[in-house]
Amino acid sequence: MTATTHRSGKAEQAVFKVSAAAFAVPVGLFAVGLLVRLAAVALVPFPMTEGSAYYTAVAENLASGRGLVIDAIWSYATPPLTLPRPAFELWQPLASFVAALPMTLFGANFDAAQLAFAVMGALIAPLTWFVARDAARRLSIGEQRVRSL
Repeated sequence: MTATTHRSGKAEQAVFKVSAAAFAVPVGLFAVGLLVRLAAVALVPFPMTEGSAYYTAVAENLASGRGLVIDAIWSYATPPLTLPRPAFELWQPLASFVAALPMTLFGANFDAAQLAFAVMGALIAPLTWFVARDAARRLSIGEQRVRSL
């Protein structure tokens, strides 16, 4: 990768070298995080809470082409009291949208829904590493210590 910089009217060319080692740590962190999360996902065979059951049911309906509907009455305070009814009278829709993405590829089931959240959660480890490395550089911590991050 190259970049052109201008200093005192002259064009200089700076070359940025990106080595494979620079990507080894974040990719490794992601892989470990994903393996741990997939192991945890294997231990949870069904939605454990009311909220996760709601999100999963709406995601299944969305992935199977029924739209944003739910086949349960979660609140009697919001009409119409008929089934199926429009979804998201109590909860926000983002979790169902995220869960519906892998459901469209792997089938409308809870295992597929968990896959998206396992991947999203595994991204936390390398993102944390990038933030820590950037913070160490900005705080002028020694280069040896920055490399250890």
